[in-house]
Amino acid sequence: MAVAGHAHAEEKFGQYFNKRYGFTIDYPLLLIPQGVADNGDGQAFRSPSNDAELVVFAGACIESDNDTPAHYIANAKKEKKPDEVITYIAKGTDYAVVSGLHGHRIFYRKTIMKKDWCTEFEWEYPDTQRKTYDPMTTRIAASFKP
Repeated sequence: MAVAGHAHAEEKFGQYFNKRYGFTIDYPLLLIPQGVADNGDGQAFRSPSNDAELVVFAGACIESDNDTPAHYIANAKKEKKPDEVITYIAKGTDYAVVSGLHGHRIFYRKTIMKKDWCTEFEWEYPDTQRKTYDPMTTRIAASFKP
């Protein structure tokens, strides 16, 4: 049984399907959907206490910004906030991941590049809730399909 604020191995997930861009992502059902963006490009999900947030969206890739995994990572390093520390970077032929700490919050960002479109999710939560939310990150990231 899952209790709000505490995840267990049997945490239940739902799936979000974006009608405009056709991407899907699994999200923990303890997160509350905030409504599809007016332009239909994505959705935000928040924990009941607003301490965790998953945002997923798609849009045009911008040349030399996020059109390739290398550009995305270089841009993430260049534009990181003063209190942000990148602790993990991964890339493949069509995706990039940047993760780390933003103050006392953990962030995980993944972008998949397909032709002219980039599909991205950003997952952020307090580092004090690592035991609750870290296990969910693997499922969320693996389920993310453009």
